[in-house]
Amino acid sequence: MGTSAVAVILLGHVITLSSTTLTLGSLIGLGVGIDYALFIVNRHRGNLMAGMPVAESIAKSLNTSGRAVVFVGLTVVALLGMLVGQRVLTPVVTVPESP
Repeated sequence: MGTSAVAVILLGHVITLSSTTLTLGSLIGLGVGIDYALFIVNRHRGNLMAGMPVAESIAKSLNTSGRAVVFVGLTVVALLGMLVGQRVLTPVVTVPESP
């Protein structure tokens, strides 16, 4: 979460960001992180209830749910990067004032 906060602060020097951007980014990151952590923990608990040994359950949980979480996380980062890139690369058009 600290890395994303620093990234937003540094990005604020390049483009104009709303004053709530840091707060919203932190809340979204925290919510998504908790959601995916619960996804992996739920898979681990299911494996343990099925009688799987702890080490094997951890490995299987991370191999299945962990891969899905990493893939979705990288996809979200890539798409947010494209959104920010579009904002940075789009020229600002100013309309001249009429006399």
